[in-house]
Amino acid sequence: MSDEHWGPEQGAQLRALRRARGKHLGVRRLAGLASVSHSVISQVELGHQRPTPVYLYAVAPHLGVRPDTLLLLAGYIDEEGRWTGEQTEPLAVIAQQLAAAGLAADEAEWILSLVKRLKEGPRAATDAP
Repeated sequence: MSDEHWGPEQGAQLRALRRARGKHLGVRRLAGLASVSHSVISQVELGHQRPTPVYLYAVAPHLGVRPDTLLLLAGYIDEEGRWTGEQTEPLAVIAQQLAAAGLAADEAEWILSLVKRLKEGPRAATDAP
């Protein structure tokens, strides 16, 4: 299930970046390095799932690219580096900090979802994720 920002073409570009790093960086190896599920990596590379900013920040250093390169590929920022509105910059900064701290991607996603709910108001923050 691809969307307007992510599909097989973008997934293939991400897969090419991983493969360019050599045979030592398979899907499972990248999953371990980036603390991301190998099945998520497969779904993203096939174009079935759009990667989140947290995912992109987590895998970028292992692919040898800057996170903004991947954020542009996924449609989160435009050519000038401005956020497209789907993701607010403060949340992306938090995502970058969580990834740099070595937090697993699913843990970082949970924290970001909590921050989003807190911004919506106290009632939203107490609802289950």
